Amino acid sequence: MKISIRQLRRIIRESIEESQEELLGSPVISQIKKLAAVDPMQAFMVAQSFPDFESMDISFLYPGLIEVIASNVAEQSLDKDAELETNSSGWDISFEYAPRPKRFYAADGMNLTDAQVEERRKQERELAALSEEAMNDYADIIADEFSVVGVDLESRFATEGIKLVFNFTEDKKASVELSTFKNFLDISFKYLSI
Repeated sequence: MKISIRQLRRIIRESIEESQEELLGSPVISQIKKLAAVDPMQAFMVAQSFPDFESMDISFLYPGLIEVIASNVAEQSLDKDAELETNSSGWDISFEYAPRPKRFYAADGMNLTDAQVEERRKQERELAALSEEAMNDYADIIADEFSVVGVDLESRFATEGIKLVFNFTEDKKASVELSTFKNFLDISFKYLSI
């Protein structure tokens, strides 16, 4: 019996697809994937309910979970006009923590007294301090959000900002970086595969 190259490729492709379905846990994983398309958080909770959860490969859920967490953090800052943006490596949240006082120009300086100029500079310093204080609060909120899905904080670094690393598995991690510039607070979520 002769087999064309096209038929051979089709047979190989079908056998590979069948073996991949077996590796993925077939119907259970496929149902979790369907649920994850609608609600990644709920899909993760369902996956946790199975006794073989520890051996399941649910890495397809992690980017969706990080998106949900980023969205939850952005919603907690709605009164500060948060902007949630998606990029190729994750999600960024940026917001003006507290509005700055009206900017003054050289011409305004002629109309302002030295006390008024100093008052405006003092307000800017106070607003910058508020965003730095908020950075620690948001780091705690983010750690709480990750703990909801059973992912604990692996490490926390504080240099010019705060960097949090969360460990999903040995080779799947998430990094969250918080930084401030004047009265702006930026939070960057990245999904890392090692």
